[in-house]
Amino acid sequence: MKFYTLEGDTNLYFANIMPKAQTQSFGYIRDLTQISYPAEGKMIDALKFYWYYENTYDNVQGIAKIIFVETEEDESPEFLCLMILNANGYNVYSGSVLD
Repeated sequence: MKFYTLEGDTNLYFANIMPKAQTQSFGYIRDLTQISYPAEGKMIDALKFYWYYENTYDNVQGIAKIIFVETEEDESPEFLCLMILNANGYNVYSGSVLD
């Protein structure tokens, strides 16, 4: 997963990259809100936004609501990402945050 910008563009983008399959879902972000709060002695940062995406593997386009949570676990950043898809359910991802 990656947040990024494009040169000369003011939009923020998000991608779900699957390197082994050499595919990705990518698109721009709208209605981004950020929430930070303390929980169990650490700070929790959450981003909520709508993601207007397209898949490279099947050219399907759609809109998903994303909740992306980042925490500090043992001095190592961790994330949880909930993708609420249109009528197709949801996906949940978690892992380590890399630079």
